[in-house]
Amino acid sequence: MIGTCVLAANSDGLRFAELRGSTEVERYVRDGGNDTRVDLRPDPAPAAGTA
Repeated sequence: MIGTCVLAANSDGLRFAELRGSTEVERYVRDGGNDTRVDLRPDPAPAAGTA
């Protein structure tokens, strides 16, 4: 899986990404913009023998 960016107002999109193993890493507003964006990255795989 690769990282993704979702508009913070899109609660369904955020929930979808989180249910599929992504974690929020940053929130920001682009220069000249009004919408908050959320960067998500895949959760790291658990180390062998810890799951």
